[in-house]
Amino acid sequence: MGIIIFGASGAGFTTLGREIAGRLKYQYLDIGDYLWCWNTKYHSDKNRGKSMNCKCYVCQENLNESTSYEHIIPNAIGGFIKSRELICNHCNKKFGDGIDFELSKQLLFVSNMLGIRRDRGQSPSFPTSDGKGYISSDGEFIRHKPDIRERAINVTDGAAEVKINVSSSKIETQIKSITKELRQKGVPEESVMEVLDKMKSSTDQYWESTKTAISFEIGGDGLRAIAKIAASFYIFNGGEHKYVQQLIPTLLCRCRPERVNVYYPSKNVVSKDDEEVLHSVIVIGDDVEKVLYAYVELFNFYKCIVLLSDAYEGDYFYATHFLDVLNSPNTVERDHTLKLSREKLIGIVNESEFPQKHYGEALRQILLLADSKKRSEQIGNIIENSFGKFPTGVPMTQEMFNAFMGEFIPYIIAQIPLEENKYQVDGHVSGLIE
Repeated sequence: MGIIIFGASGAGFTTLGREIAGRLKYQYLDIGDYLWCWNTKYHSDKNRGKSMNCKCYVCQENLNESTSYEHIIPNAIGGFIKSRELICNHCNKKFGDGIDFELSKQLLFVSNMLGIRRDRGQSPSFPTSDGKGYISSDGEFIRHKPDIRERAINVTDGAAEVKINVSSSKIETQIKSITKELRQKGVPEESVMEVLDKMKSSTDQYWESTKTAISFEIGGDGLRAIAKIAASFYIFNGGEHKYVQQLIPTLLCRCRPERVNVYYPSKNVVSKDDEEVLHSVIVIGDDVEKVLYAYVELFNFYKCIVLLSDAYEGDYFYATHFLDVLNSPNTVERDHTLKLSREKLIGIVNESEFPQKHYGEALRQILLLADSKKRSEQIGNIIENSFGKFPTGVPMTQEMFNAFMGEFIPYIIAQIPLEENKYQVDGHVSGLIE
């Protein structure tokens, strides 16, 4: 089933269509992206009424009808705005295989924990640094089954005693081997099953009581990708190519990123609801300070300033994009406090000391929010699994209660030792300090 919305130009059918698509989880298609020709004066791929940019803003290669779409925020982390008027196919592939891939890899653990979906393909799993498991593409933490490195089996008068040393990965095979050996020794089947239950219970409790260690890096090529987000968003909104040329060496060079740096002020730049996760992009061209700069914030915690140009001679420029990541492709309007002087901007991009305290707090908040979201989904699944097979609108029976508790109690037990310390996170910083 599909829904077709049409209306006069400027009536708001694009905004309405995106809103409905987001709420119903439908794919959104705008006919303007397919109908308009590349030789027309104005093109619908960007804001209508603004001249089309016919050259790649990186290398100045001509763009044409075969130019691939470029996502402004990488689709792998939830971005959906794309355009064919930004960069050529060669630059698109180069950045896609390079800095965009690195940024997506740096943010993979958050993307998976929040269950971010890509347009094509599935996110890879994110392995924990302690080797105990991984975060799957739908946000589930999957623990590797432990391996039995040592075992001792004693049988006395038909009673069996099994001692095991749990380590890493082949528990099912080892348990089958042990039960087979017990049967060969003549242990009664009832005792074999009792030992089997105890072994499974012990290994499950062992893993449920351990913490999960996550290690990742931010910075380096990831910062270059954020600089590209700022440049692409500026051009997407009708900006001039000449005012991003100072930034091109930062995008192409493998040395320490210049003109872009992390930015963690004491107060949040973008206002947001407690349970909200945003991708935020703000671009300001200050005709008084003669600077063009951007603020990019991804998943509430990766916060950066990009100085696109310190020789800005254009008119005052202002554009924002606030994407509700958990309800993509919904965009929202949010207040912000971004207003920086030339002196302050230069100081930020040249700062070498990393703001560990504010960064750590922002990271902790997104991890807690992601964990809370996953718990809510798990409870919803528990209710569906336990009550979904029974008729609706009937009084609860003992059978229904038992089905619910059978699903719910293991979930509660699994949460007891974890709470806020479920994840031990080690966030390294690369490329920020020489």
